[in-house]
Amino acid sequence: MAPKDNSKPCLGRIKEKFFRQHRAVPAVQPTAPSTANDQFVGQNSAQHESKVSLIAATNPHIPSSPSVADHQTTPSNTELRPANQDQSVVASQASSTIPGEPLDKPVSASCIEASNPAVSVSQELWNTAFDNLKVNEAELVESYVKILKGVLGSKSGEPTTTLLDDMNNQIERQKDMRELVQRGQERINKASNISTKVGSIADFILSSKGIVDLTLQAVPQAAPAALPWAGVCLSLEMLRNPAQEMNSNLEGIVYVISRMDWYCALTELLLNKANFDDGNDANAVLSQLKSNIIELYKALLLYQMKSIVSYYRNQTLGFFRNMAKWDDWESHIQQVKNVETTVRADMDQYYQERTKTHLNKISEDASKLITHLGNIQQDVHSFIEEQKTTKREKDYLDCLRELRVVDPQNDMARIEKNKDQLLDSAYEWIFDTTEYKTFRNWDNGELESPQRQILWLKGHAGTGKTMLMIGLIRELSSHPIALTPGLSFFFCQGTNPALRTATAVLRSLIWLLLLQQPHLRSHLLPKYQISGPSLFTDLNSFIALSDVFKNMLKDDQLLPVYLAVDALDECLEGREALITLISTTLALSRKVKWLLSSRPEVDLSELKTSKTLIELDTQRLERPVKAYIEHKINFLKVERRYNDRVLNEISDIVQQKANNTFLWVALAFKALGKRNAGHAVKIMSEMPPGLSDLYEHMMGRIDKSERSDPSDCKKVLRAVFLAFRPLSVSELPILTGLESDIMQDAVEECGSFVTLNDEIVNLIHQSAKDYLKDKYDLDHDSDWITLGHADLIEHSLSAISSLKRNIYGLEFDSEPKDITPPHLDPLAALRYSCVFWIEHLVPSKREQPDYFGDLMTTVHEFLKKGFLRWIESLSLLGKVEDGLRVLKELVQLIEAEPNIESGLVEFSKDAYMFFSKHISIIQQIPLQTYGSALVFSPTMSLVRKQYWNESLPLVSRQLGFKDNWTHHQTLDGHKWNVGAVAFSPDSKTLASASVGTARLYDAATGAHRQTLQVDKCWEITSIAFSPDGKTLATGTAGMTSHPCVKLWDVATGTWQTPKVDTRSVFAVSFSPDGNILAFASKNGTWFWDLARNMCSETLKGHNSRVNAIAFTPNGLTLVSGSEDGTVVLWDVATGVRQRTIEPQESVWALAVSPDGNTLAIGTGKSAVSLWNVADGALIQSFKGHEDFVKSVAFSPDGKILASASHDNTVRLWDVMSTSLSCKILKGHVSRVNALAFSPNGKMLASGSFDQTVRLWDMTAPSASGEMLAQQSQRQILGVTISRSGKTLASVSSSGLLQLWDMATIQPDSKPIKECNMDPSLKRSGKPTRLLNCKFSPNDRMIALAWEPGIQLWGVATTPPTFRTLRGMNGKELIGIEGREKDLIFSPNSKMLVSTVYRSDLNIWDLTTTSLEARALPTNSSEKIIFSPDSRMLASAKHSHKFELWDLTTTSLEARELPRELPRELPRSPVKEMLFSPDSTKFVATTYGDKVELWDLTTALPESRRILIRKVHKVVFSLNSQILETTSELNAMVQQWDVATGSLLSSYHYQNWNLEYGISRYYSWVNLNDKNLLLLPVEYQPSNWVHFTSRGSTVAIVTRTGRLLIMKFHGNTLASGERVIKG
Repeated sequence: MAPKDNSKPCLGRIKEKFFRQHRAVPAVQPTAPSTANDQFVGQNSAQHESKVSLIAATNPHIPSSPSVADHQTTPSNTELRPANQDQSVVASQASSTIPGEPLDKPVSASCIEASNPAVSVSQELWNTAFDNLKVNEAELVESYVKILKGVLGSKSGEPTTTLLDDMNNQIERQKDMRELVQRGQERINKASNISTKVGSIADFILSSKGIVDLTLQAVPQAAPAALPWAGVCLSLEMLRNPAQEMNSNLEGIVYVISRMDWYCALTELLLNKANFDDGNDANAVLSQLKSNIIELYKALLLYQMKSIVSYYRNQTLGFFRNMAKWDDWESHIQQVKNVETTVRADMDQYYQERTKTHLNKISEDASKLITHLGNIQQDVHSFIEEQKTTKREKDYLDCLRELRVVDPQNDMARIEKNKDQLLDSAYEWIFDTTEYKTFRNWDNGELESPQRQILWLKGHAGTGKTMLMIGLIRELSSHPIALTPGLSFFFCQGTNPALRTATAVLRSLIWLLLLQQPHLRSHLLPKYQISGPSLFTDLNSFIALSDVFKNMLKDDQLLPVYLAVDALDECLEGREALITLISTTLALSRKVKWLLSSRPEVDLSELKTSKTLIELDTQRLERPVKAYIEHKINFLKVERRYNDRVLNEISDIVQQKANNTFLWVALAFKALGKRNAGHAVKIMSEMPPGLSDLYEHMMGRIDKSERSDPSDCKKVLRAVFLAFRPLSVSELPILTGLESDIMQDAVEECGSFVTLNDEIVNLIHQSAKDYLKDKYDLDHDSDWITLGHADLIEHSLSAISSLKRNIYGLEFDSEPKDITPPHLDPLAALRYSCVFWIEHLVPSKREQPDYFGDLMTTVHEFLKKGFLRWIESLSLLGKVEDGLRVLKELVQLIEAEPNIESGLVEFSKDAYMFFSKHISIIQQIPLQTYGSALVFSPTMSLVRKQYWNESLPLVSRQLGFKDNWTHHQTLDGHKWNVGAVAFSPDSKTLASASVGTARLYDAATGAHRQTLQVDKCWEITSIAFSPDGKTLATGTAGMTSHPCVKLWDVATGTWQTPKVDTRSVFAVSFSPDGNILAFASKNGTWFWDLARNMCSETLKGHNSRVNAIAFTPNGLTLVSGSEDGTVVLWDVATGVRQRTIEPQESVWALAVSPDGNTLAIGTGKSAVSLWNVADGALIQSFKGHEDFVKSVAFSPDGKILASASHDNTVRLWDVMSTSLSCKILKGHVSRVNALAFSPNGKMLASGSFDQTVRLWDMTAPSASGEMLAQQSQRQILGVTISRSGKTLASVSSSGLLQLWDMATIQPDSKPIKECNMDPSLKRSGKPTRLLNCKFSPNDRMIALAWEPGIQLWGVATTPPTFRTLRGMNGKELIGIEGREKDLIFSPNSKMLVSTVYRSDLNIWDLTTTSLEARALPTNSSEKIIFSPDSRMLASAKHSHKFELWDLTTTSLEARELPRELPRELPRSPVKEMLFSPDSTKFVATTYGDKVELWDLTTALPESRRILIRKVHKVVFSLNSQILETTSELNAMVQQWDVATGSLLSSYHYQNWNLEYGISRYYSWVNLNDKNLLLLPVEYQPSNWVHFTSRGSTVAIVTRTGRLLIMKFHGNTLASGERVIKG
């Protein structure tokens, strides 16, 4: 929906007010009171998006310029009478212009004395002023009158001399001036379609009052003076087509013409005795006042005359020579203002208040009109720059950002910089051509003359078309934006793929047009809000944007604009369509003019440009090219010190050979370089005429070069020629295989072919590219191109392969947002190679297929050596999607080639699988390319096998990995369970929803594209795409005070919601036509009519909440399923219940078959059933799921029904078969909530509680999914490794304890010992949860903490023995349900302590036969630890207190360790506790910056505080006298004296106390609390009991029940090439 334009109709209201104020009414008739709406409201115009858009916004309120008849005074009320009658028209006008109250008495002509009864007082004063100027400024007046005659013309057709003679006669003068005014008004009215600000001002000044029309009446006595209004008409002409030289004069012209109403009202009001203030003698001041007004009129006329004569200087140079004195326009207008001040002083002193008020009001309105114009001297260029920084609404800014291809202004600056200096003389010649003058003229003289809407600059290569276009754009951009047409332009560039398409041209023209006229966004923004960025990039972009463009040009509010396109011949894609579009626009609007340039071979006959063609032939270019040559000669004279003889010879040679071609001149002088004068003439003499011959000559010079090896130069030329985009200086050495200094010399030697600007090398001109293409085409030297592509590929692959692993030296978990490239970025030189190397394969194969096989061998070697380096580089460069796209192209290219080695085919396929399956990891964490992506690829993966030794971290042993790639892809990114999934109708986008967010993925690659934030909700329960794919509907549950249904614009991320209290919403569904959104809530089902934005009453009929809804394919019926066990079919049109189906179970899911005949239902009792829609009869039931069915979906062909269950599986049912066969898709590690088939039937998406989305390939030979390991009744619940690391213990869900030899364990190994659970600990009716398992320090015992109690196994004996430990007094150990228990053995293995959250400690003496525990009273223990001698136990409490028990006593009462900490230091949670080896010292660290130390040998231990920022680890020396600490901030170990707390020394450490662990949310294996290896969700443990480590070995029980064992190389763990600091 386009935003409303809130610009206020400023000029429209001014005009309305002036129509009311100046409409002729009887002199004594009261006028209507003024209202608030009459007030001018333009003051806020500066707050709007642009000065130009304000006028556009007001155009609907400004009628087109009315005809003269429209402004005739009403005969009955304003009949014109002679001046001696009591009520003159002039007097009535004066009356009518004082609103709010009638005059006190009638105004008669007798009150105004005139010396000549045939003319009015106003005419007399203007005539007197004019006559005085004739005497004092005779030459100026004569020139002025000639211009009036010449420009405005005369209907009578008398010669100019007659008009000059008439100027001596006041009566004839008035008559002639009336005729000129009439002609001027006709010109303005005729051009009313050019509605610039000046058009609106002209309409306001000339049409908003009757004064101009009154000059045309037949009774001269009644008419105001036409004399100044003729000048006004001409001034408006000047403003509409201002010359660049008059910029300093613009403000004065606007000031004068905007106040003409005030000037004309002076005589009618001030010289009327009736308006004098009581007490003033009118006769005493009339003479003085008349004199002052005459002086004012003289100043006004003088300013008008000088301005007009100056503007039309080219027409007056022959007879007026004094204009050089007129530069100070500011002082000229100040003279006018000074006389105004004198008149105002008289007015303030002598006249009635209402007279002064009225005149002041007229003056104020004129000032407001000027203010509305804004900065009248701001040119088009600066205005566009200002608009780029203007704040706008977000969706419009997003639209502009996506629309932009390149900033044409910056592009023009770059092009100009790449070329020689633009000389004014090189383009100013065109201003004097008839074609250009006709093109610039928006009126074209006569009304019947056709407007010239196209100017075509046609010329051969090198004739300066682009520089001429730059000059014209520069000139057109220099005019005031308030007074002249806008400008939108684009430079086509055949050497740049992004800038040589018709779509790029159109996008840029629209972009610049919108910056200047943002009110036109209403034609683009709605389409963008629907289609998003694809509107500008898909296959139909040009067609879609053409419609937008044409609608913009047809808009009534469009302001005049020039549209310029340079080098149409370099528009290589879609040029014919672009020319057709240009032709179409000519008939749409006369407010558009096209400025085009091209070579002659471009066919523009369709545009009918014969009358506006400017052909850049040798005759026309002779003068500008000669000026350019003189400029170059002058450079040689000043900079190179050439003498005049040499300069003259060079000038003659160049002028003879250049054939008036700018490029030839530029190349010739560039070839001179820094040669001295002695060689210059010879060099120039050897150059042949003609561009092609000159290029050949330059190539010959390169072949003979002594400075650079010719082959090196040609390598540079070939790379620049073949590249798909301009190359940087840093990229060229890689692509050419040259050293940097050699490459620099080669570039300089190739200066006749390439340019170097801002470290970018490009071909100097399109003609150079054409020359190289012709010289080295297939018929001449095909190897130059074919081998060139091969060389680019080989050089690129070699450079990428040579990169070191971890290019930027990152940490294992560094994300792109946290990465800053190093100062000397090793990837800067490889940007082109990484993205485009595969792109060069296609032309290489096409142009020379015989070499393709050898090239593929190189590619195969690269994939086996540098593939991971390439992926890492793409991730760091942010080009992962581009890389995956071209890799897919490579696979397709290889598969299509019959003679390719099979090893390459298989490896390329596996490489694509590796890349695509891990794209999410590669995008998010670059270094995990060598970590998670490599480690967790299937064991049979060719990439994994090839690069296994490069894994970071290095893993030497592994157990429990998958063997083969699965036919599904895992998409992660959600932080909570995924509750809904949906495909877009084109199958290109996949949406998934979780708590608070919806994520959009590229369905083909799995790359994440967008995240929609749904704030303040619990869970998004359902999502659905609209049939056109432009809108995504979401339904949420959990918050009643916020919208639970939202419609999201997929392109912009904006949303809208119905105005209805929906509470929680559990299902949403679009009708097939997209006009209705149905959504189900607790209180029924709603219909949202999207066209009318209205919600109807709910469909009520269920007794419980509605969980699922679906439309039938014809859209006539809506099906709803509820927890009450019923399914209802509703008539959409009437809301009437049609039928009820009763599965007798809670309905959680339903789907309608594509043919509309069958209804699938999923229920809470794990059942799936099919029902006949027509009669509600049960067709078939499917059994197999082990938990309730949460989602069902039909395939697009209706042959397969997919069902998702909370048993963690997806089942595919063949509904066409009678065998009830199904396939099971296993891969999710938790409940599956949602399903969706892609509309093309190739993919199935599922969303789960495991926070992932799985994409299943339905085209694969078998979509049976992954058969999960360990899926038996003996699913592993926990693991632990013995202190020695030799034995692994696993505990299954049946209570079976198994011991495994770590040296020999394999998937088919048998346990070395087995022990069964104590039956007394089993719970009837539900599984028993394992809370912990631990080996004793001596490895002779294993403690298992179950929810009911603890089982202690003695595993040293055969068979193992067990004891069940009881609580105090033999009571069962039952902690808080679901709470974890910690088990701690004493160092001597003689005691065991058990902790439960917020409960007392239980301690057992394992040396006795008693199984009962002793209780250690405490509460909320956070951590516990034994002393090394096993005599003490320390506990850290949540209350930040430390308790200490002496276990050698019988009291077991704890003593609290004192803490004397300053209040300003926060008491952060305890991180680590530690006893000294001799058990005499105790130390504790927190997550803050504190280390606390106690001496336990004293009666009252006191704490000593050591401050260490971000303390990481602490350890005592063996003698307990030194404490070593590390910080997270650096790699330093600090040694402290335990006795004094003073710092002893510091040193760097490596591999210090390596300790592996699991991160808080089980997603990372970490080393010393630093993330090391990212765990894919299927390899993550579900809780901390499922993870154990000992030394460098890590064991994990994955969510799928798989036992995973990894052994790391502790001494080679590297973060990049740096050793991880412990």
